[in-house]
Amino acid sequence: MPKQRDAAPEKPSTAAQSTPQDRPRPPMDLAWMQSGTEWGIRAQPGPAGLGIDQLNIGSYGEIPDIYPDNTMRPRGAKSYPGAPRMGYTVLEKHEVWTDNAAALYEEAIQRRWKPATDIDWAAIPAGPSELERAKAQLLTIVSEQSWVQSVTYGHWLKELSYGYYEVKVFLATVIFALARHTEAFRKRAMLAGGGVGMQGPAGLNRQIIDARNFTEMILINQLVTDSFMEVLLGRLAAGAAHPAEARLYTLARQDRVRALAFGQERVRDALDAQPQRLAEFHGYLQRAEIAMVGDLRDTVTNEALAIVLGGDVEAMPAGAEQLAQMRSAQARAYLQRLAAAGIDRERRQAPHFALATGQITREELTAMREQAQQQAAKKATALAPERSHA
Repeated sequence: MPKQRDAAPEKPSTAAQSTPQDRPRPPMDLAWMQSGTEWGIRAQPGPAGLGIDQLNIGSYGEIPDIYPDNTMRPRGAKSYPGAPRMGYTVLEKHEVWTDNAAALYEEAIQRRWKPATDIDWAAIPAGPSELERAKAQLLTIVSEQSWVQSVTYGHWLKELSYGYYEVKVFLATVIFALARHTEAFRKRAMLAGGGVGMQGPAGLNRQIIDARNFTEMILINQLVTDSFMEVLLGRLAAGAAHPAEARLYTLARQDRVRALAFGQERVRDALDAQPQRLAEFHGYLQRAEIAMVGDLRDTVTNEALAIVLGGDVEAMPAGAEQLAQMRSAQARAYLQRLAAAGIDRERRQAPHFALATGQITREELTAMREQAQQQAAKKATALAPERSHA
């Protein structure tokens, strides 16, 4: 049998011997390295870390009066040829910007809370049956309003130019906070063997949804709705039967106060830039106040509030007195927030709103109506000769 030849050893492949430097490279342009954006920037952390405010240095800190780029190009970046347009409609600084948005964003993410674990739900005791029903009814309405506010912000977020991203990221935290409130208040309503109650009258909710410009939405969503809600949550926290329940309302209240800080500055900045809009803003507030009258007079809401504030169905008369005091406090908070934003509405409120919040009596409302009728009659009499000559 012929002797079999040993196989020749395989030669190592060229690829195995080559080093990364020897391998062929794809053609490279690297023109993007000469994009023309400002280079050499070194953002420095502040006492609370590296916040987005610390990124506003050099040309990156120049907030344009108009940001006409309708793509998602980050402020300061070079545009990409053919980038798709996003259809932004709010492109001007005076319509959207506030200097405190970045700081409020940082606060919001640092103080975020989780309803599932940050509230000791197991420790919250069940109250009397009627009290639990009243609380469930009240929190059903509060949960609904939180949801309406959240989805309204969501609608406007996509309208804001990316050039003002600090405002966009802060409003994203507001949306998330309101989603938390929707969740947390629904949980409390269903905690002690109860359930959700009736839907609220939603007069104000419709005004929130119907806002036709960004600052109008901020006026109604924050300076109106959150002013009233912040006082309500404070009262619920003060009257809570257990610290765990008080914590729920306190955490939700701090979210509302943060949104109010943004809203006050946003409206003040809008009026500084365009003081002629004051009459326009009064018009929005007038419609919101009129829409609120039905909500403030709603029997279901008021009876539930009287039971919750009184502590029991037997204490409804005392609860009704506390409710009247709370309505007055809500109106004062609302007017003070507006004044801080540059709007004096003390003498321009819708009369029935002032009545519903205990700022005037029914007799005073009647006198105001009669005075208005007399003034209208005098004006008509004065105009009559002019019409006859015409």
